[in-house]
Amino acid sequence: MKKQMFQLAFLFLMLLFTSCFENVEVDIPTSYDQAAITGVSVYRAAKEGDEEFAKNQAFVSIQSTVELAATEEANTCDIQLQTTEDLTRLKILLTISPAATVIRPLGATIQDFSETKTVKIESPSGKIVKEWTLQVLNP
Repeated sequence: MKKQMFQLAFLFLMLLFTSCFENVEVDIPTSYDQAAITGVSVYRAAKEGDEEFAKNQAFVSIQSTVELAATEEANTCDIQLQTTEDLTRLKILLTISPAATVIRPLGATIQDFSETKTVKIESPSGKIVKEWTLQVLNP
């Protein structure tokens, strides 16, 4: 009797989980299927004398303006800082299209942005992959 109950339970579990292995295609609307940068936040490490340093916060937000240009040939993101900063010690956070994925991320630490950097973003469907060139400029 125990053996039959075990076999029935096993059969039930097999039937329950086989539907999970099905490859389901989801139709994503074209207006939603984007691989774009929609926003940028720039930070630098907090240093002695900063209000953030006194509060034990690691980073200070830097005011900047962003110019995004997406064409068939190139996708650029020019970040113009409002104050002169050491470009070799910045952290940049990108906001991207909903449900898109960053394939080649920037990283989450302080980095050198004195040279251009690139990041790849993939749309939710995976049909669109765009490489964005980021350039940070002092005033």
